[in-house]
Amino acid sequence: MKIIFFWIIFLSFNAKIYSQNIFRGILYNVADSSILPYTTIEAQEINAKVRTNEKGAFSFSIPLDIQQLTLKIKSVGYSAVIIYKPNFRGVESVFVGVIPSQLNEFVLKGLTAKEVVEKAIESIPENYYDSSYFSFSNYRQYEKINGVFMNLTEAQIVLMFRIAVEKGILTSSEAIACKCIRKSTPQYYHGTGNNSDDLIDLMQQNSICHLSSSMFDSRYFDNYIFNFDTTTRSDDYVINYVSPDFSVETHGISNYDHHVFSGESKETGCIVIDRSTYAIKSIKRLTFRNPSFSYNYKPNLIYPEKKYFSELVNAKLIINYEPINGKWGLKELYYQYTNNYFKAVTGTKDFTITRYFEWRSDSCSRSITKEYTDKFYPSLYCQQQNYNKAYWEDFSFPFYSANKDSVITDLAKDKPLEAQFNIESLR
Repeated sequence: MKIIFFWIIFLSFNAKIYSQNIFRGILYNVADSSILPYTTIEAQEINAKVRTNEKGAFSFSIPLDIQQLTLKIKSVGYSAVIIYKPNFRGVESVFVGVIPSQLNEFVLKGLTAKEVVEKAIESIPENYYDSSYFSFSNYRQYEKINGVFMNLTEAQIVLMFRIAVEKGILTSSEAIACKCIRKSTPQYYHGTGNNSDDLIDLMQQNSICHLSSSMFDSRYFDNYIFNFDTTTRSDDYVINYVSPDFSVETHGISNYDHHVFSGESKETGCIVIDRSTYAIKSIKRLTFRNPSFSYNYKPNLIYPEKKYFSELVNAKLIINYEPINGKWGLKELYYQYTNNYFKAVTGTKDFTITRYFEWRSDSCSRSITKEYTDKFYPSLYCQQQNYNKAYWEDFSFPFYSANKDSVITDLAKDKPLEAQFNIESLR
């Protein structure tokens, strides 16, 4: 019995010793997020050496008692040593600062983060739809005024993108055919410009087809500082950016001049770019007012009533694109901005208003049926239909920016929403 007990302990001890974790990784250059293929990696603690494949991938078998590795990385023209602690959760991204060694016959050079964005901008005409198409989509806009949700509009639409290429740049003008629409009873705050925004205005935020009003315009591009995000495990280029004293955010001011308002806000964001095609897959932009900015002598008076002037609080923009039949097109656009409104005469604050805009494409087509041919308009405000509850029974467009229950509760305080929808459809 003693012998048997001894062997059980011995085998258990050895099983623990010889159990292994598999460390799988992809090797990147932290300077430009480029993959490092055909590179030798030596793990000193386990006396093992591997070579990355053409995609920069490698793996090691590591005993359970080893928690971190000293990796010596070598290839023709450069070498590096790093300390790395594996987490053994799938394929890990390992970033190394490539330092040229004494072998000077080859120089490894990749694109900087800014150069990757520039290449993505140059590639827009070949990556995205360059002719007109129709998007069957859903739209929602609403407001939060002094903490209360109001002024809901929802629509199921066909959005026409009239695409053109002018001097190598994609442009678009949009028009709307409304399948059905519903609105809550409007709460008007005259003088705050709450009727100045529409779906067509929202489409101006599409950086791909409205380049001149985006950060990608050559007039604004050098205001931004770009860096690779080395914390994200992704096959794409993930690029963070910041602009400390400049933003293209207009927050509802129709006569906004970026030079006049220079310094009003700071902007941060993230751009995701497909590594193989340089197609821009998504853009996230956050804007915050710089507290020290003065609005004295700035054209922020709200026309035509001129009862209020506005000041930015913050703004947020999310844009997602998707590949469709070999080209990329706009998939989702979510936008919101918050302004404070002050009485023009006394300078006292009357309102804080956040305006929300949410749009999502469900499918796209190059052609359209005859029922919509003569129903395209330049604004959603031109559309008016009788409310039909049956059209909305399968409406599956979740709220993105706010909690649905909170919005519905606020809207229905004075009158049930169904009653509001019916009344507004008859106006």
